[in-house]
Amino acid sequence: MMKSDNYFIDTNILIYYTFPELGYYNMSEKTINELIENNITGFISKQILNEYFSISTNPRIISRPLSTNDVSNNIDNFLKIMNILPEENDYQDILKLIKEYNITGKRIFDLNIYSTMKYNNLINLITANEKDFRSFKNIKIFNPIKIFIN
Repeated sequence: MMKSDNYFIDTNILIYYTFPELGYYNMSEKTINELIENNITGFISKQILNEYFSISTNPRIISRPLSTNDVSNNIDNFLKIMNILPEENDYQDILKLIKEYNITGKRIFDLNIYSTMKYNNLINLITANEKDFRSFKNIKIFNPIKIFIN
């Protein structure tokens, strides 16, 4: 799937890796293993970690949510193989992107991922939600569900 390149990892990959009952554990495990085995740098942002924490501890989303301690341990493990990227500091640049892409509602979170990637000159995104990112320019989307057919 991946060449020795840099990849931004979306929250859904981490969630599927953590919660096999959601149905996509195999593809998320293969994705993370491929990063490790090929010594490929995976990148995330604070937003990704905050989303991971929020989803993993929320009983309205996850039938058996994790404890704060378990989520913290998982994040520590993710940080052994992934690096946190700095996010865009100048909100004027984000406002330009909001206008350019006509962003509304929850799409602001997808835009923030795109902005973080752009700010850090990353073009590769690993996500199971490719439709959320199709409208953004100059990124390559890798959907492990399509790549690693169970």
